[in-house]
Amino acid sequence: MDPSLIALLEKLGAGAGVIVVLILVRLLAPGWAYRDKAREAESWKGLYESERRAHELTRQASALKDERLQVAIESGRVAVESGRVTEQLLREARSRVASSPD
Repeated sequence: MDPSLIALLEKLGAGAGVIVVLILVRLLAPGWAYRDKAREAESWKGLYESERRAHELTRQASALKDERLQVAIESGRVAVESGRVTEQLLREARSRVASSPD
């Protein structure tokens, strides 16, 4: 260990020396460092929350898109069936007109 550091620790006394050692080995953080980390943590938490909301909106949009796709498919099926019924009715009408006496 550096002799000047040892001299400083002797000068400060046992209690202050322990605190300095704890700070040096990063087991104890000064208040300003703690507050900086707390602000950084809040910033990351805000980013996480906004990302989570964005993903939720994406999931909702995807579910809505799937629902609309199912409605469009069902509408297509109804249109095809309507076309078949119309075609059948036209055939019946033509056969009646062709077989009816003038």
